[in-house]
Amino acid sequence: MMDDPASPQPRPDDIAPATDPVPPLPSNLDLPLDHPQAAKVLWVELALVRQQTQYLVEELQLCQATAEEQQNLIDRLAQELEGARQQVAELERQCTLQQQQCQALETELHHQHTLQGQLESRLYRQQQDNLQLRGLLYRYVPGTELENHPLVSPYSPIPPWPDVEARPAGPVPKPPGSVPLSPALAAVDLPRFLRP
Repeated sequence: MMDDPASPQPRPDDIAPATDPVPPLPSNLDLPLDHPQAAKVLWVELALVRQQTQYLVEELQLCQATAEEQQNLIDRLAQELEGARQQVAELERQCTLQQQQCQALETELHHQHTLQGQLESRLYRQQQDNLQLRGLLYRYVPGTELENHPLVSPYSPIPPWPDVEARPAGPVPKPPGSVPLSPALAAVDLPRFLRP
């Protein structure tokens, strides 16, 4: 029986395939070892693992170098800190010594001021006694040559202490050419100013 030319003809898409469709490509873990792409996938993964390993090794080396630099910096700063502490301790010791010296100098200066005031007071009293004695000699002892021996200036210095201490004990020797005193004045025990 012949086909009717007016009947529709089947299209190629309408024809059922003779075999099953091709399954999707399995993953690299599912590939069998005898698969043609398995070796390529393994080589790619091995290269990636090597790159990651190299990167991690470089990171580890960098971290170790950084840690070593930081440790060296810590050691250097610790040494500088110890040196600074020693310098501070030395400065504190010198400051304490300077304060002690300043206190000793202040004490000595105060003592010198006190001694100076005492010496000035004694000098003033001695000069006043000398003036009174000369006035008495001029008044009561006739013939004293006070015109050739003016009164002692209130600012005349006194002899140094070693000379005063070197004088022997006893009556004061009379200067040459002096007029003898009257018995009343000779009996007066004049004070001697000794060093305190």
